[in-house]
Amino acid sequence: MKVKVFTIRLTSEKMVSDQKVLNDFLETVKFVKSATHFVEAQDVSYWSVMVHFEDRYETKKNEDPKEAKLNAKQLEVFQTLKQWRA
Repeated sequence: MKVKVFTIRLTSEKMVSDQKVLNDFLETVKFVKSATHFVEAQDVSYWSVMVHFEDRYETKKNEDPKEAKLNAKQLEVFQTLKQWRA
């Protein structure tokens, strides 16, 4: 699992662009979980967002990449055929 930290500044001109950066990133990865913390500073307060993620197409070690794209029923059929062929 990987981690990336984002800052969402609360000034109106920065908040939209900071949110866009975060949203664009989330579209490219497999989201696992997040943690947030509000940071109050003299100049600018902001949200610190830590995102835990995996690469979207990352597969487990020794897992057939074809299996990662199958739903549960398809995976069952695939495993049965794999055993039959062996």
